[in-house]
Amino acid sequence: MRQKRTSEPASLRRLLRFLAGYGLALIVLLQVLPAAAVFVQGLYDDLDVPARLALVASLVAVATAWQLHHYRVRSRVQRPSFDRGGERGEQ
Repeated sequence: MRQKRTSEPASLRRLLRFLAGYGLALIVLLQVLPAAAVFVQGLYDDLDVPARLALVASLVAVATAWQLHHYRVRSRVQRPSFDRGGERGEQ
């Protein structure tokens, strides 16, 4: 019983510290992300048309490569292994 009374304030302090930490992080993100977006938009608006096209094409290429990489990793993990006695490899 005594341990429970001493652990309740400690638990409450940890909860408040957690909420304060993540609350501050959320406030910072809500202030920093819009400012960063305005900065990046200004840089993008200053580019000429061929540079914009190259930027968008490179972003699409990076996103495609990223997705293809993760698709290959997932399919490699889900594929049954015949060397380790997988579903079809057991006898």
